[in-house]
Amino acid sequence: MVLGALKKRFTPPPPERPDLDSVAWAQFADHVARYVFAGSYVQGKRVLDAGTGPGYGAAILKYAGAAEVVAVDIDSESIEYAKCRFGGEGVDYMTDDCEAFENARGPFDVICSFENIEHLPNPEKFMAESARMLKPDGMLIISTPERAKQPPRPRSSGQYLERPAQVRY
Repeated sequence: MVLGALKKRFTPPPPERPDLDSVAWAQFADHVARYVFAGSYVQGKRVLDAGTGPGYGAAILKYAGAAEVVAVDIDSESIEYAKCRFGGEGVDYMTDDCEAFENARGPFDVICSFENIEHLPNPEKFMAESARMLKPDGMLIISTPERAKQPPRPRSSGQYLERPAQVRY
């Protein structure tokens, strides 16, 4: 399956036998599951991974059959890591702002944004930019943490929103 093909390129960090009861493992597994879910919608599609972070999600989407994946994050260090660790044919990592895409060029069949929108100061700008970047029949797949169960965590830039993003679009 998707993760089988990815296994050779990405192995979660030590320990060799992760503590499956740990919060960190559960959060990682949840995040990977979102990409695996999205993988069923990307076959032969041009995909934007908005807020890619370390980049493994873009690699999952490519292995799921996406024709091309453009992966963006505002944090240039994360993008450099992603390029080194997961870069390859059909996956393009670039620094860009999800509230005003300047480097990524649409249109896209699918836009994925997992655990990202809650970090944006103006999530409605991201929604408008996503609408602009999607093909007319395109699909936007978003997830965000349930704040009642998971407190906000800072990204590598140390920025996050205290309040859940509430966007009406």
